[in-house]
Amino acid sequence: MHSLTQRLNGVSAQGTTFGLLLLLAIAISSLFMPANVEPARLSVGNVNVMVGRGQQGKAQDFLFTKFDLKADLTPLFNYNTKQLMLQVVAEFQTEKYPENAVVLWDRIVRRKNNAKINMEGIRNKYAFKSLERLTGTNMTLALQYHVMPHVGLLKSGEAGRTPNITIPPPQQQVH
Repeated sequence: MHSLTQRLNGVSAQGTTFGLLLLLAIAISSLFMPANVEPARLSVGNVNVMVGRGQQGKAQDFLFTKFDLKADLTPLFNYNTKQLMLQVVAEFQTEKYPENAVVLWDRIVRRKNNAKINMEGIRNKYAFKSLERLTGTNMTLALQYHVMPHVGLLKSGEAGRTPNITIPPPQQQVH
């Protein structure tokens, strides 16, 4: 004869095993779900460069931009999607550093209803500064997404990219 605590232990062990197997099945099945996202429209309005003093007192280029974004990211939502992390990243190359990426704007989308984005005149949310001169450098903006699931692995991708944009010379000196 088994005591009440032994019976509760057996039932809870079976329940935990079943729950973990269910979570594993959800994680594996969501890996095979295709996410066909239509390319987002990302266009740059204007790019302004100003020269100012950085943290060490050295001259730095500060870049300010406005861009338009139109994207439909609803196909990324399924039963296992908790939220989407979106970010617009400026990518450029310099002589000293061949690969550079700066996050200009980001947003967290928690519901499928909010996954259609149509925004105009977005300014960079975060500072874009460089220790090197950016004049004449080619830059592209890319809309990247990260799908955060309830269970399983994080998925990342790119929903759109602008063509090369040449960074203009500085307009004014900031003190």
